[in-house]
Amino acid sequence: MTVNEDIARQLHKLLTQSESVLSLYYDKDSWPHIDVTLTQLAEQYTRLYRQAPNALHAHLHLIATPYRHSTNVLVKQSILLCMLGYAHGYTEQIIHELLSASFASVLCASREYDKVAADSPLSQVESKKLRLRHQLAVKVLGTGQLKSPQVTRILARLSNYELSISRKSTTPLYDNVTLLVAIATQAAVALMKKNQRASLPTIIKQLYLNNTDTFVQTSLQLLARQFATYPAGAIQRHDDHQTLLLSEEDKHAILAVIQSGKITRLIKTQRRHQQRYHAFRVSDTQLLYRVWSRIPPQPLATASDQMTEALHVVEQLGGENFSSFRAIEKTIAPFPEIETALSQAARLYNREAQKGANLRHCLTMVGLDAAALLCQRVLVEQLIVQLKHPFAKDIWHKYQLFAQVLAALIQQNYGHHYEHILSPVSAAIAFMLKQHSVDIKRFVHASECNTNPHPVSLAHLYGFAGYDEEAFKQYFHTHFANSEAHRAFEQSELDKKSKLKGLSLTFAAVKVLTLRICDANFETSAWQRQLLDEQAKVHQWPDLNALLAHLQSLGLYNLIE
Repeated sequence: MTVNEDIARQLHKLLTQSESVLSLYYDKDSWPHIDVTLTQLAEQYTRLYRQAPNALHAHLHLIATPYRHSTNVLVKQSILLCMLGYAHGYTEQIIHELLSASFASVLCASREYDKVAADSPLSQVESKKLRLRHQLAVKVLGTGQLKSPQVTRILARLSNYELSISRKSTTPLYDNVTLLVAIATQAAVALMKKNQRASLPTIIKQLYLNNTDTFVQTSLQLLARQFATYPAGAIQRHDDHQTLLLSEEDKHAILAVIQSGKITRLIKTQRRHQQRYHAFRVSDTQLLYRVWSRIPPQPLATASDQMTEALHVVEQLGGENFSSFRAIEKTIAPFPEIETALSQAARLYNREAQKGANLRHCLTMVGLDAAALLCQRVLVEQLIVQLKHPFAKDIWHKYQLFAQVLAALIQQNYGHHYEHILSPVSAAIAFMLKQHSVDIKRFVHASECNTNPHPVSLAHLYGFAGYDEEAFKQYFHTHFANSEAHRAFEQSELDKKSKLKGLSLTFAAVKVLTLRICDANFETSAWQRQLLDEQAKVHQWPDLNALLAHLQSLGLYNLIE
């Protein structure tokens, strides 16, 4: 089977399985496995989108009459989320979570969607079910095996977010992943409206004008750019024939001549024609999927992902003892772009606060004992700055905030001691990006301090309950077994309060102080107040009030508030 034939086959399978998924709600025996089925369908969407984005873009403008109205809505939502996810540069794990939430948003009211589209009256029960479809989806997914808190959170907020972005509203919208699903659901419904059906460019423009939220506007700009890169689905006139654009490259375009809703032939042309977009009804299987077996594949262009290699280098820099500057240079050689950031970071090590002239100069200014740790910190910071994640700004801000609080507490913001203590924090952030990217949220995780035998976790700052304990242990033991600082940080995450001592107590105190800044409702427990008092004295502050006054003078703030 050729690549083209496989794309046509996958497209047919995708449409068929999208329809069959919608019947699962009405079969309670399938509920325990429904989340697994949704994940598998999400993987099919991303796989096909990578191979043939133009094929899926074309389907945004096709109303496939062999399938139900709700299936068409589901397909369009899913395609739009693939466009948004890949345009933002997110990992497929994040895109799969978005898609699963999108599927679930239609799942529990598909028959009601179909009745509304057919102008059939809904009963009182059906109207309520349509209104509460997201809450029903949370209930159904709660019986499944995967238990994704991200999907549940998206569904819990989705109705309010859909309402807010569909009209001019000043309501602050903080959850970016829910915003992406809301954009897709609103655009898909608008594409499928029975009367006054709008084109995708018009829908994007209207949503853009309705919203002042920066993330929404950026997402819509990226959506329009992604659509322009693979502009399949446009209607054109060519020699008095109505044609559908299937593929467009620099020098030529492939058009399908359509008569009476069916493809009669394909045209390859270099001429540019005026394009317009509007959705139209299609029953021809040739037009729905088989034609793509005759179109040269135009796979998705994706930027190279250096995340995995960078995380590996972070592990090396924090876990190895380097005997020479050359060994450090060799380790960071794949990332020449960090030299500029290193030259800035090394200024603190120069009496005259001058930048390093080159990489070797930066390392010698810092000294061999701290150079690798500084490189590790700078590389993690570069990773966070360049991170493609719905909450990238928050991740960066909270990392900076933690580092500033740490520097304030120990009264030192450079040198081997500072880099030594900050190194395990950088390692923990790297672990989080690798293992918990879909768990990260904007708001902090509220925990019961008085009853919890463990101290607060760095994970709480990023909105989830805690790291995967076994994976976290293995990560730190494998890469940083010889580092006392990493061992102390691990203890501050996993050990009980009564077992903490020395540096692990310092880490626990910094987490508490940072959470106080990020959460106005955070209340310290008796143990935490005692911890802060003791750590203020350990680090030679007159008392805790003096430390808190100093932190206030730094102007540290929560990005949301």
